[in-house]
Amino acid sequence: QMAKQKLQHTLEKQHQILAQLQHEKRVAMPIAKLQARIEFVKDTLDRLRKDYDLLLDRINRLDLGKDQGLLTEIVSPPSVSTSQVWPKLIVVALISVTLGLGSGLAAVYVLDLLDDRFRSPEDLRLHLGVPVLAMVRQMEPIGGSGIDSVHTLAKPNAVETEAFRTLRTALSFSEAQAHRIVVTSTEPSDGKTTILVNLAVAFAQSGKKTLVIDADMRRPGLTTLLELKGTKGLSHVLRDPLPIHESVAKNLIASITERLDVIPSGPRPMNPAELLASDRFSELLAWAETVYDQILVDAPPVLAVSDPTIVGRLVDGVLLVVRPDKNRRKMVIRAVDTFSTLDIPLLGLVVNRVKPDSGGDYYGYGYGYGYGYGYGYGYGYGHDDSDASEESGEEGALTQDGPLAEIGRRRAHAA
Repeated sequence: QMAKQKLQHTLEKQHQILAQLQHEKRVAMPIAKLQARIEFVKDTLDRLRKDYDLLLDRINRLDLGKDQGLLTEIVSPPSVSTSQVWPKLIVVALISVTLGLGSGLAAVYVLDLLDDRFRSPEDLRLHLGVPVLAMVRQMEPIGGSGIDSVHTLAKPNAVETEAFRTLRTALSFSEAQAHRIVVTSTEPSDGKTTILVNLAVAFAQSGKKTLVIDADMRRPGLTTLLELKGTKGLSHVLRDPLPIHESVAKNLIASITERLDVIPSGPRPMNPAELLASDRFSELLAWAETVYDQILVDAPPVLAVSDPTIVGRLVDGVLLVVRPDKNRRKMVIRAVDTFSTLDIPLLGLVVNRVKPDSGGDYYGYGYGYGYGYGYGYGYGYGHDDSDASEESGEEGALTQDGPLAEIGRRRAHAA
């Protein structure tokens, strides 16, 4: 019994000792962490003391050098300037003028890069390599309807009419007279139909028997302008089984004005391109050349459909109407390249709707060349357009080179 009590007492004592040990461990743990922190602080303090001693040593060295002094000598006393050193008026003025001119030129250059349009006839020739045959300034609408609304007929002595006489002269007086001409444009609403009908009247007024064919069967602007909608026309001729001369006799609008006949577009067909590419259309042009002195064909815009290139292969050449205020440079270049790629003769350009106040490049050129051209050769504003004046040899020199002359050489070679 006494042994059991002693064992029990011993176990209790052991538990007390273990509990005391755990307590002491818990108390000693923060002390150990604090001791490690103290050691870290001591190391940092020693490092800072060393840095301090190093800096103190450098300061002492600098103080020793300061006490030695410098050997200096005054060479000459300072002088006081009586004139202003800066800013100098002349230098500032030159810099301002240079910066102003430079920024102005830079702005003009940037604006020119952003403006993708043609600025002058020289600009057209430079980028396209095609002659500008006429400049037609913007024409205001006049009274009348149908053929009576055409400027060349209604206002024969107007300044605007001279542009079409100049164009007629450029086409007529060359090594080769282009009898069959297609008139087209780069895009819709460029005024190709207005150019064509005025040119046709100009040819008729010069004594040439002229035929106008509205081959724009998709949007027949010529038929609309002459108020011939609802009449038979080209679409009937091209599908008519009768011989060409008989079919034309049924569908031709004869003598719409003196020496000027018209074949309207007729009802719109389902396949206008196929009709124009048919042998029937070639036969029509061949027949017309035996009857008429001049044949003008109104075709759709070249970048819209293939019709102009189809007809262009069957005629002597193409006139391309350009509107500098509307057409982008890349679009006109594309149109010219289309004809060049297909080896279709491009007779030249007609610059349309030139505004008198559009900046001088176009208008100055157009007035001096397109309109004023007539003044020196016997016809012009306020003068009669006599045939004798157009026989001038100098006018014929307008187109001794270029596409018109090339047509003459091709015909001579073929002969």
